[in-house]
Amino acid sequence: MRYAVPVSRRLRDWQTGFNELHRNHLKSVISFVPTPIGNRADITLRAIDVLKSADLIACEDTRHSRPLLKHHGIDRPLLSLHDHNEAQRIEELISKAKEGLQIAAISDAGMPLISDPGYRLLQACIEQEIPYTVLPGPSAVLTALAGSGLPCHSFRFDGFLPVKKGKRRKSLEAATLSQTTAIFFESPHRIVSTIEMLAEINPNIGVCVARELSKKFETYHRDTALNLLNQFQAKPPKGEIVLLIDGCSNA
Repeated sequence: MRYAVPVSRRLRDWQTGFNELHRNHLKSVISFVPTPIGNRADITLRAIDVLKSADLIACEDTRHSRPLLKHHGIDRPLLSLHDHNEAQRIEELISKAKEGLQIAAISDAGMPLISDPGYRLLQACIEQEIPYTVLPGPSAVLTALAGSGLPCHSFRFDGFLPVKKGKRRKSLEAATLSQTTAIFFESPHRIVSTIEMLAEINPNIGVCVARELSKKFETYHRDTALNLLNQFQAKPPKGEIVLLIDGCSNA
């Protein structure tokens, strides 16, 4: 005969598990913590706990991160860590980690390191045997892939498309022949010229332009490259954009 577990015992077991998780946090001196890509509610309980427990939070832009942290009741010392100062900050952060300080590293949005700062710091942790952990959480890449309607079984992420037209065209040509769903970040100021270039390469290839993910005006524009070009020439999309190209149609 099976007996239901009393609520008090379930709560006690949950608290024990939470305390163990918290102790595991403290074993990791440097934690890489994903932050919401748009909606402030898209942050995990574990991420909030780690950020509240940190002695120092390294932010890509302290001005950008401060409102998010304040919204979740997180009041910890902040230090900037971005592409232009990461190499210089590493020595300072590693030194503080060796002193036993708990450090959390965040980017402006999404997963640190993924087209964001943090790679040099993580490499320094490995080289100097500093304990670290990476928390799971929001990612514009996977959110766009799941919502695009394009094949998800095989995909590649190539970061931001090159600014120079020649290199951008080569990247797009490779994407159309990749036999995977290719994913890029692109500027709203270049997206129309990029789609125009893509339409020249293969006008019938399937494309999805995902914009403002998790925000009020979240939109997935799905069509062929040529049809999207006609649409965007009349009304260019705005906001943060993820471009997905159906290279799987060539598999």
